[in-house]
Amino acid sequence: MSGLMELVILVPCCFFLVALIKFLYDYLWVPLRIQHLMNSQGIKGPPYKFIHGNNEEATKMRQEALSKPMALKHDIFPRVQPHVYTWINRYGKIHAYFSL
Repeated sequence: MSGLMELVILVPCCFFLVALIKFLYDYLWVPLRIQHLMNSQGIKGPPYKFIHGNNEEATKMRQEALSKPMALKHDIFPRVQPHVYTWINRYGKIHAYFSL
């Protein structure tokens, strides 16, 4: 009976461990590796933030841009996608960002 009990405990623990490794691989290892490879090739960008990528920063910039009144001109890019506009000015036209 103790062998069956050990099996009942061991199988879910193994599944949990595999799921944890896959999660860390997908959301930590791969983005950091991509960021390192891009930086080594001279492509800069905002730093990766665990789980959220750059979505929090982009959302905050978008809400801030939409809270201001719109100017009477045809240049709407800074209002529609302020995060991309800011990152282009900061890192150049070729940049990398993480959207998970």
